[in-house]
Amino acid sequence: MKRAISALVESRYFFVLTSLIWWLTFYPGFYSSDSFGALDQAKTGHISNIYTSAWPLTLRILTIGGRVPGLATLAGVLLLSYAVTYFCKGAFPNSSGKITAALLLVMPLVGAMGITLWHDIPMTAGLLISLSVVIRSSIFRDRIERVDLLHFILASVLATYRPNGLATLFVFFLLLFLMRRSWQVLKMGSLTIIVGLFFSILTTWAAGEASLVNSVYGQEWMRSDIACQWATKPGTIPEAIQSKMERIAPLSQWHNPSGCTFLNGLGFTSDQLARSIETVPSIWLQIFKSDPAGVFETHAKRNAYLLPLPTTSAMHPPFIHSTIESPDQGISFAQPGIVKVFRPYVRIWNGLRPITAYAGLWLLILVLMALFVRQSRRYTIPALALCLAVEGILFVFAPIPDGRYALPVLIVGQAIALGFIIDFIFRKRGLKKS
Repeated sequence: MKRAISALVESRYFFVLTSLIWWLTFYPGFYSSDSFGALDQAKTGHISNIYTSAWPLTLRILTIGGRVPGLATLAGVLLLSYAVTYFCKGAFPNSSGKITAALLLVMPLVGAMGITLWHDIPMTAGLLISLSVVIRSSIFRDRIERVDLLHFILASVLATYRPNGLATLFVFFLLLFLMRRSWQVLKMGSLTIIVGLFFSILTTWAAGEASLVNSVYGQEWMRSDIACQWATKPGTIPEAIQSKMERIAPLSQWHNPSGCTFLNGLGFTSDQLARSIETVPSIWLQIFKSDPAGVFETHAKRNAYLLPLPTTSAMHPPFIHSTIESPDQGISFAQPGIVKVFRPYVRIWNGLRPITAYAGLWLLILVLMALFVRQSRRYTIPALALCLAVEGILFVFAPIPDGRYALPVLIVGQAIALGFIIDFIFRKRGLKKS
């Protein structure tokens, strides 16, 4: 029995088995309001760039025009599980890498997230694959293998499924170049960005959109900052800026403290949003100039889970989704009795979110390992560069705090901590045997 389990874990297709188990147990997967919004675009064919155009276009193909949404969640969990396996096997020695991957694949962090219909899943897979190639390949030397090049291209395409994905890759490669001064890094980074940008432009053109990122949604973080500032420190906003705000909406409507900690509830009409597109950036810039510390404080409160400073809000961000919202959309669990039995396992991870969803904690662990554990630097330094890129962009631009936004950091941090412990145990056993 022990040999059979060991052989199963050692199999290169173990990720397929775990993916199928997660998918079949909770078929057709987990769906939030965002999921239904993207599915609606896939069904109607009215594709927009709210989620990036690539996401609903892909869903339209994967789900056969939105008729079989479960096919998309199967693709998502297979993709994420493969990326996690590829990362673990590249970062750690053979046995410890396989065991680390196996443990992660049976955890809700990968399995339950993977079967949730979110565009965060392909983006996370893309970032993990890119990091994996950096760790396991000869990117810091003169030549890169063809298989690694193909993985880089796949990673650059997947990263475009969220608006921050391509920007994260850009910062990641920039940090690697600054650390290593390697022209190979510059060359591969440039190729990755060009491929991703080309794919983004192509899918945006196919959707009939004029811009890669939706302006209204792309400015949500600015509107939250303005709403918070007006609600908490109105004296820092000059009258000239107040006049600009009034051209969009009454000042009483701008008063919304929820912008300090979560998504603002401004409730702008479509006309108000249309007027805000041209004006909000200049309003935000003037407020930032008048009170940079206050704006920074707003970001620190709203995205506290990204910082290694334990507070109640930092350790309790929204995390794993384990339901199907909007039951009137024609999507429901195929086996609700089985779901009822196994859902508590997923909810345990939500209960443990002061650890499992706290991105700032895992960033701190990576920093400490990179500084003090010399033998881990081969993988902790590139991992730290990626996680800094993810969290830095989220800290500035994310409209709300959400554990899924920082999923690459959570997976990488927990994989490295777990893999290091397992590898340490194996090395100790080897010393004892010798």
